[in-house]
Amino acid sequence: MLRPFVFLLALAAASASDIVVLDSDNFDRLTKEGVWFIKFYAPWCVHCKRLAPVWEKLAKEMKGTPVRIGKVDADSDSELAEKFAIQHYPTLKIVDGNKITDYTGENNFEALHKYLHDYLQKNKSILSSNKQSGSANVISSLRDFAEKLASDSIGLYTTIVFFLGFFIGVLSGVLFAVREKDKIM
Repeated sequence: MLRPFVFLLALAAASASDIVVLDSDNFDRLTKEGVWFIKFYAPWCVHCKRLAPVWEKLAKEMKGTPVRIGKVDADSDSELAEKFAIQHYPTLKIVDGNKITDYTGENNFEALHKYLHDYLQKNKSILSSNKQSGSANVISSLRDFAEKLASDSIGLYTTIVFFLGFFIGVLSGVLFAVREKDKIM
């Protein structure tokens, strides 16, 4: 009875990503606060595909820091590609308020992580301005989770299936308990 729920939980965990999917609809709203390291990519680009697991690892490593990791499918979102003058893939940029910085280093985890660490050290005011109280942090995390689900249809569907499976499991457990109680009496 638990196998389907364990499978759904594993599926939900596997599809969860710490990378925020950005597009023309949410880009300005999400990036107006904080520091963002954004990958502009094309799904067909071999270099982008090679960078994908590194980008995922970087997002996991930077979780809980003032830096948010995002990605834009610049091939399908020509509006953002044009706005940021994307000429090749992948293109990596820091968006810090109105300040935009091009990343021109190597595309390996160590180089990217060091770049972000150095960026934060140079901009220590970011660290103090982005600290939130505990309840504000929880609310922000829930809002981020909801925005991530809304921007990732597979993640949204996986989460819905997981919770439906969970509630069906709870309901069937309750019905089983009631049926067993009736047998005893």
